[in-house]
Amino acid sequence: TIGAGVYILVGTVAREQTGPALSISFLIAGIAAALSAFCYAELASRCPSAGSAYHYAYICIGEGAAWLVGWALILEYTIGGSAIARGLTPNLALFFGGEEKLPSYLARHAIPGIGIVIDPCAAVLVLAVTVLLCMGIKESSLAQTIVTTINICGMLFIITAGGYLAFKTGWVGYDLPSGYFPFGV
Repeated sequence: TIGAGVYILVGTVAREQTGPALSISFLIAGIAAALSAFCYAELASRCPSAGSAYHYAYICIGEGAAWLVGWALILEYTIGGSAIARGLTPNLALFFGGEEKLPSYLARHAIPGIGIVIDPCAAVLVLAVTVLLCMGIKESSLAQTIVTTINICGMLFIITAGGYLAFKTGWVGYDLPSGYFPFGV
């Protein structure tokens, strides 16, 4: 799968902090992801039963380490899902022309005095994913395949169009100090 996090902050980071150097960071991250994928492929070929990082850790290094890996995965998925859900509202607001034009039933509401923000869009997204997962593995797998295909098509379009425009204009349009690597790679 392709994580939805790539859509949440990449544009802001590219525009305000890194500029064209972000392409180098993506290349480095892609190499790291490929190495991780090769490790999973090797583990899957050695342990042909269906499994995850927990299952592979259980077979390779024991139950205690697998327990830690399992809880780390739960924590990772919880934090990642929460971050994606929280990032939905600002991106949805762009379709309406800004946060001030977002309908009130979709906008975030702060509870005065206690510092809690209620985000209806995030709650709806979490509930929708929960319902999908409760429907069964076949339905959630189909939904995952559809979303991944859409993600790949969208990313290929963005890479192609962005690369064409960037090379056509010579990477201009960034008001960043000191050239291609203003803050390092």
